[in-house]
Amino acid sequence: VHTAGMWWISLVIVIVGYYTISSAVAQWYFNAGKYLDQSRAKAKGEYEEKCQCGPCAFSVKEQLNTPVVDACKKGCRFHVGSFALSAFLSMLVAVLKFCFLWINKIVSFIPGNNACSRKLKACMFMGMGFFDKFVRIISRNGIIMMAIRGQDYCTSAGWASWLIFAAQ
Repeated sequence: VHTAGMWWISLVIVIVGYYTISSAVAQWYFNAGKYLDQSRAKAKGEYEEKCQCGPCAFSVKEQLNTPVVDACKKGCRFHVGSFALSAFLSMLVAVLKFCFLWINKIVSFIPGNNACSRKLKACMFMGMGFFDKFVRIISRNGIIMMAIRGQDYCTSAGWASWLIFAAQ
C-alpha cells in the first residue's frame, strides 16, 4: 500500500511539473503584456531591493511576478483534484499492465507449445501497450489543455482526444 501511495504521489509531482510548464508557456504566449510590464519595471529599477544569500543577490518581488510562479500557484489552488485523478488513471493502467504480466507468467507454466495461446498473449501485450500509450498521450495532452483553457481534467482530456482524432 505504501509503495502504491508513493508511486501515486510521484506521478502527481510529475503532472504538476507538466502543468506548470504548459501553463507558464500559455500565460507567456497569450498574456505577453502582463510580463512585458514586468520587464519594463525591471528596466526602471523597481526591483532594486535585493536579498543577499551568500554570493547571490535576488529580488523576491521580481521572482513572485514570473509566469512559472503564477502557473504553480494557479495549479495548486484550482487543479489539485485533476492532478490526482490523472495520476490515478496512469497508475491504474500500470497496474493493469502488471496484471497482464502476472497472467503471462502463470500461463507460461502450462506445458506444451500451443500456438493459439502464444498468439493470444502477443495480441494481449500489443493491445495493452497501445492502451498504455493512448492513456499517456491523452493524459499529457489533457494536462496541456487544462493549462490553456482552465477547465477540469475530464473536460480537458475530452478536448485533447477530440483534437487528436480531428487531426487525423
